[in-house]
Amino acid sequence: MGFKGIAIGGCIGSLYGPFGAILGALAGEYFERRMGRKAKNRAMKSASSHPLDRYYKILGSKRGDDFSTLQRRYRDLVKKRHPDVLRAQGAGEKEVARATEQMSEINAAWAVIQKDLERKDGYAHSVHK
Repeated sequence: MGFKGIAIGGCIGSLYGPFGAILGALAGEYFERRMGRKAKNRAMKSASSHPLDRYYKILGSKRGDDFSTLQRRYRDLVKKRHPDVLRAQGAGEKEVARATEQMSEINAAWAVIQKDLERKDGYAHSVHK
């Protein structure tokens, strides 16, 4: 138990007599766990990346890339992982099923990124009007 937990435990212990020691110890432990969780959550929030980074990673890109680069990467992925293309190349059914799942992820990522870029462009244009 850290200093703050001991301080709180001591205050409660002195207020409630014989049961205060037990109550104080429990309160001190609770305080330490609670503060530890808050600090951990703060650290997790500061270390976590932007929610859109996952979608950019699916496309193999970074945030801040221009629209033409993103579009080129999206089209390259579609050409490479499209289930019909893989069937034409003689791929197995398992690989085609996996490609179908990947295409749904790629399309979802592209849709989210397009919305984000439109929102940014809309805000940029509205500022300059």
